[in-house]
Amino acid sequence: MTKICPNCKNKNLDSSGFCQNCGEKLEKKVNIPEKNKNINGGLWNKQGNRNKTLIVSSIIGVFLIILISAYIININSTPESLTVTSSPTSNNIIILNNSTGSTDSGYYTVKGTVLNNNSYAANFVSIIMKAYNKEGKLIKEESTYANYSNEFLAPILAKTNGEFEISFEDPNKQIVRYELIVQRANKP
Repeated sequence: MTKICPNCKNKNLDSSGFCQNCGEKLEKKVNIPEKNKNINGGLWNKQGNRNKTLIVSSIIGVFLIILISAYIININSTPESLTVTSSPTSNNIIILNNSTGSTDSGYYTVKGTVLNNNSYAANFVSIIMKAYNKEGKLIKEESTYANYSNEFLAPILAKTNGEFEISFEDPNKQIVRYELIVQRANKP
C-alpha cells in the first residue's frame, strides 16, 4: 500500500510521514488509487518541477537560436561587393571611403568621405550611386551632394574632405553590388 501526496500526487511508502518528492506532511490514512484512473492528470503533471524547467528552458533556447540566426542572416544581406569609382569628369575629387547600413525592411544608407585634391574649393560635388542585381542589371540610381562638414551645399575647401550620404530602398533585397561615382564638381 502507498500514500499519495496531496500536494504533488507522488506515490510514497506506507511508512512515510513526509512526501519523498516535495516534503509535504502525509496523513496517516492509506490512499489506494483506483485502477485505470489517471491520478496525475497527464504527462505534463507527471513531470517534476526540475523536468518542467528543463523543457521550458529548452523551448526558449531554441527560439532564441532561431531569432539570432535570422538577425545574423539579415545583417549579412547587405550588398556583397563594392566597386568605388571616380569618373574622368570628377575634377580631381576622390572617394576615400564609404560604409553601408541596412534595416530589416531593405532600407540602405551609404555614408562616405571624398577628398578635394584640387588647389581650389569645389562646389556642388555630385555623387551618383548605381546599384545592380546579381545579373548585373542596373536597378537603382540615386544621387546626392558631398558637403564640407555636413553643411548643405557648403563648398569643400582645397585639400580637405567632404561628406556624403545616399539613402535608398531595396525591399526585395535584389541589390548585390553598387558603384559610387563623382559626377560633377564645380569651381566657385
